[in-house]
Amino acid sequence: MVEIIDGSELEVILQNETRPIVIDFYADWCMPCKFAAPHYERLAQKYPNARFLKINVDYNPQVAGYFRIQGVPTFVIIKDRRIVGKVVGADIPRLENQLLSILKN
Repeated sequence: MVEIIDGSELEVILQNETRPIVIDFYADWCMPCKFAAPHYERLAQKYPNARFLKINVDYNPQVAGYFRIQGVPTFVIIKDRRIVGKVVGADIPRLENQLLSILKN
């Protein structure tokens, strides 16, 4: 399951989640984001041992700034409150490869 959240929810999740967290930074107007969305949803179903989130950069610019998001979609993987992976663009195979590597460790 993919959860659409805002910045205040993210802070609570980061403090409490023990699984790796994958965040899709997106915008409603972004066509590559729309292309990637169903593939991202499939990853969430395939890997229940990670938590999948979506954050709209237009509604959460402070969060996007904190993570230094310069283009959408950008996918960030967090483990133990540290960024351990990042994919810029709708490259779902690359995201899956990074996630698999992180889940194996």
